[in-house]
Amino acid sequence: MLKKLIFILPLIFIFSCSANNSEKESIKFNREEWLNGDIRTRGKMVDHIIKDSVLIGKTKIEILYLLGDQGDTTENFSYPVDIGLKTGPLGLGGTWVFEMTILFDTLTNKVFEVRCND
Repeated sequence: MLKKLIFILPLIFIFSCSANNSEKESIKFNREEWLNGDIRTRGKMVDHIIKDSVLIGKTKIEILYLLGDQGDTTENFSYPVDIGLKTGPLGLGGTWVFEMTILFDTLTNKVFEVRCND
């Protein structure tokens, strides 16, 4: 009985942790919602922004208009977002904050890539 319990408990733990990561929700990018929203609202828009290339080819001025000021405007831009994932077992560790990073071409000063990393 104890051997079965030792085998089953880790499996329950693994499945409960992975079930927590399937709560991603996606909504279409909306400038007003982005500017007035929190990091969770913004996180719901990241998939649309990346998949539909919403920011590709835009200048820094256009990005600041669409997404607001994020601090440093001399290099690439980075915005904290909550894409809906949690840390720790069963999500008890709290919000897992990611960064949506906007990369600019140094010659044209236009967006050539948008990525979201932790």
